[in-house]
Parts: sequence; C-alpha cells; structure tokens
Amino acid sequence: QYQANQFKGAFDSWQKALTIYRDIKDRLGEARSLHNLGLGYSLIGFHQKAIAFLQESLIITRELKDIELEAKSLRSLGDAFYYLGQYPKALESYQEVLLVYKAIDDRACANNTTNQECISTRKIEDLIRKRIEKTRKLIEPIWYLRKPQQGA
Repeated sequence: QYQANQFKGAFDSWQKALTIYRDIKDRLGEARSLHNLGLGYSLIGFHQKAIAFLQESLIITRELKDIELEAKSLRSLGDAFYYLGQYPKALESYQEVLLVYKAIDDRACANNTTNQECISTRKIEDLIRKRIEKTRKLIEPIWYLRKPQQGA
C-alpha cells in the first residue's frame, strides 16, 4: 500500500501491525512497524512525529542487535532531523550510521567485494558522507557565532 502512494491504508496497516506485534511480544516486528511509521511520516512531512517512531525503533533494534534495521532507522532519523533544520542532531545520526554501515560492510563483504549488497552499502555510505558534508557546511556558521570572540 505504501508503494502505491496509498498512505492512509499504509499507515493503518502499520499501526495494526504494531499493535499485533506488541500484543504477541514480537520485538523485531514491533521495531519494523515503528520504522515504517517513522519513515512514512517523514515522507509526508511530519518529521517530528517521524522522529518519535524512529527513536523508539532504534532502541529496540539496538536491544536486538539488528544492525541492518539500526542502520535504516539511523539514516531515516538523520534525514528527519535534517529536514527540521536540526543539523547537529542530523550530523550525529549520519555519523553513527556510517559506523554501522562499516560494520555491515566488514561482515558482508569480507570475501566478496562484488556482492550486490556490498555495492549497495557502499553507495549508501557515499550518500551519507555527502549529506554529512552538506550538514557540516550548514552548521559551521552557527558554531562560528557561538564561539567566544577573543578580546571581547
């Protein structure tokens, strides 16, 4: 439903799934549903609401040590902060996700550098690095203004 831009139906499905996963105590299903809700809300511009779902998903993915979903949640969280203009928080999320992708890359690509998953991961890493640079450029003027001026 999400793919067909039927957001209302997709949100309803994700919310129902979340309720079911919580009822049956399926933490991975819960984390995935929270991530999907967060991503969906971010895509339609409700970034603050997205952040709440993504942070909750991130807590669970870390408990479960699901690094692939952790990476997706961190990246989506960084994007939500970025679109809200919360650049330091976006930068923090992007830097964290790079570390997670490095761990994924190390594990999945150790013996096969042509593996499609490795290629995809490296492309995402490049995208995140570019986002980090862009975010740093937006933050630099803020940091400059906050630094105490000498001789003042």
